Amino acid sequence: MGKLAAILASGDIDGVASAVIAARAADGPVELLFSESQHLVRFFGNSVQDKLPRRYNLIICGLEVVHTSWDGELVRPRLMDLLRAFMSPVLWFSSRAWRPEDRAAVESIVGAGNLVVNADAPCTAALVHSHFARPDDEYAALMEELAAGRLPDQAEAEWGAQWRRVITSFKGDLRHLREAVEPLVDARPTEIPDALLERATRTEQENRELAERSAEEPVQVGEHKLACIDIPRERHAFWREISGCSLALTGAHFCLCHLIGRPVLILTRNDKERADLRTWARYLTDLLPAARAIGESPEVVPIYLRGLDQDRALKREAIEILQQGAHLLAM
Repeated sequence: MGKLAAILASGDIDGVASAVIAARAADGPVELLFSESQHLVRFFGNSVQDKLPRRYNLIICGLEVVHTSWDGELVRPRLMDLLRAFMSPVLWFSSRAWRPEDRAAVESIVGAGNLVVNADAPCTAALVHSHFARPDDEYAALMEELAAGRLPDQAEAEWGAQWRRVITSFKGDLRHLREAVEPLVDARPTEIPDALLERATRTEQENRELAERSAEEPVQVGEHKLACIDIPRERHAFWREISGCSLALTGAHFCLCHLIGRPVLILTRNDKERADLRTWARYLTDLLPAARAIGESPEVVPIYLRGLDQDRALKREAIEILQQGAHLLAM
């Protein structure tokens, strides 16, 4: 029996496809685990490590180095310390846009060639597939197409679109995602349990209903309309989907998601807007701190306000600052 491979992947369609490809290439048994980037440090904790053999190959797919969590906590220093102390070989694949200093730091720990980061790749699954390429494994190639959104029309209609819905419905329950995607791992993609499809439909409906209940008249910010929505803690994992529903309902250009109980507002844009959110918001205000946080990208920007989790009036102040194009001098 070959050595066990622990595969730690992002809990999205790209991460699942990457994990399936890596699992098929592993020389021996595999242990699939799913996580968000800001929770990557938890993998190295005793609660996870005690369940696995002390020596195994670790393959990380789709995750990135996070500097600050959505609770305003520093993540990077702890991650680097844990990665240095990890004794087993590590392969790390990511198609996200890493900062040069993060790439250099991780590469110096895991070794040259063991970190494969390419923001120009269509998906992380493409990087994983290229590394473990086996010309005779047509199913692995199909998983790459699934992650890249390029499945043949028939496969997309038969099972691809449904699996996207199912995997999305597990955003708030990544611990059980492995059991859910067993048909994909076992190369049985058309065998989607009815219970999973029902869960996906229920989750989508709940997200729409929350967006409808919270929808307010968008506020005018310069030439753009800004929708604002409050998201309770039990729905935090679905901020992107709820934001999308809110934008569709209100016709707004941007959406400001208030994660209730956390010191962060998440600013998102609709698919049609081409503006870089960080540049756009910085043009109007000094709301944006320099923290490099999970979700930071041209279309998603987290805004931290100290005390927001205790004083919800700060959200209204932030909106007014955006509307007036003023500068927030004290964070």
